[in-house]
Amino acid sequence: MSSLLLRVSLTALFTIAVALTSAVPIGASNEPARVIIVDACDPATFNAAIGPGSCRGNGDVTFAEFIATLQADRSIDDWAFDPGQVDVVAGTPVVAQNIGGETHTFTKVAAFGPGFVPPLNLLVFGVAGPPIPEFQPPFGPNINFVPSGGTLTLASGPGTQLVLGQNRIQCGIHPWMRTVINVRSGD
Repeated sequence: MSSLLLRVSLTALFTIAVALTSAVPIGASNEPARVIIVDACDPATFNAAIGPGSCRGNGDVTFAEFIATLQADRSIDDWAFDPGQVDVVAGTPVVAQNIGGETHTFTKVAAFGPGFVPPLNLLVFGVAGPPIPEFQPPFGPNINFVPSGGTLTLASGPGTQLVLGQNRIQCGIHPWMRTVINVRSGD
């Protein structure tokens, strides 16, 4: 009897495991696509350098390490949109979730380029500015600020912010943070 129970249990577990790990193309259901916004700011050093409350996370990259890495590499892997590319069917919402400690923008741009923080532009691009049109003041309605712990949901498809085709998304504060959202027709 216990042998039969063991086989039935293993068969049931295997069936559940296959169902849970089966790939479902994004857009095949109403499940949104997700982009995670990450950073690793150390609150003590970032808040001392930038101002109180600028970092609300629990990261371990000090402000000095942040600047040194930007000087050497022109980007920091710990500050990113993950994944770097998303493919969705029109109508699938895209949710950006900020699990980092800093505020970021999740803004559609025509072309990647300098953001609106001149010292970071200088470290990344070798010039302080000017910022690309989407990041020039006054900020328009399409610049999306996502605070630490916050989320943003964007619709996809004709007549929405994420149109059919390639949509470039960039952080206006940290201009190396980028992703591309490819929206295709569901037909």
